[in-house]
Amino acid sequence: MALDHWRSYLQYVEFRIVTDKKSLVQLSEQRLHTPWQQKVFTKLLGLQYQIVYRKGVDNRAADALSRVPALQCSVVSVAQPQWLQEVAASYESDAHAQQLIAKLVLDPTAVPRFTFRDGLLRYNQRVWIGHNEEL
Repeated sequence: MALDHWRSYLQYVEFRIVTDKKSLVQLSEQRLHTPWQQKVFTKLLGLQYQIVYRKGVDNRAADALSRVPALQCSVVSVAQPQWLQEVAASYESDAHAQQLIAKLVLDPTAVPRFTFRDGLLRYNQRVWIGHNEEL
């Protein structure tokens, strides 16, 4: 994946691939038996590279990638501007906004050009602000 992503930069210079797999050092001299090996080798064709072996203990990046724990926990955080929270809160005091939300929750196509997503009303994909003088 890194070769595909950075190919435009790597094709002009010689670069090093540091691995903790000894067999990869002789990749260009081996017979390629599996489709995976053939696919990887074709990505390297035309590039100037050097494969360097380094023990897993000395190659901490490769060692960490190869030792993925069995149980993982993923966290996703999203930053939301304060004004969007104020817009969502303004719907509570707006009777018209309450009616629109009630209809859209039951049937997302009930009100043409309006959508209700992530707690916000949208009109033609733009955030809709109810009756609130300050906003």
